[in-house]
Amino acid sequence: MGAFGAAAREAVETAWPQGRVYAPGKVPASPIYPYVVMYSDDGRDDTVLNDGTAGTDATRLMPMAVAETEDELDRATAAIKRGLRGVRLAVAGYDTTPTSLESSGGVVRDPDADGLLSKTLFFTFHTSPTPIPQEIP
Repeated sequence: MGAFGAAAREAVETAWPQGRVYAPGKVPASPIYPYVVMYSDDGRDDTVLNDGTAGTDATRLMPMAVAETEDELDRATAAIKRGLRGVRLAVAGYDTTPTSLESSGGVVRDPDADGLLSKTLFFTFHTSPTPIPQEIP
């Protein structure tokens, strides 16, 4: 999941102490509903400096809420928004901009999983390496 996904998972867990937030592939075989799976990408070069190094990266978080009822789904997506909207994720070695809610997908009903409901939200933010203090001779 990476450091940014782990930080996002912790932010949602803090906003939803009674909830369940999992990394991809870590949902138990018989989960308690509702729950959230926190997906994240590795970022993409947003700017590149003259020397060819990355200046900033645009990174996306894709938390997916899963529930048995629409009320449960609403509670889980509200927790995601409380935990992630406008938050600067703390990751060692990086400065980050506050996250913003880019969009949210529609509700999906999975007929192969007993009609479970899911909804994915998309958040974006920018990162840059934390400047290393230079000693002045």
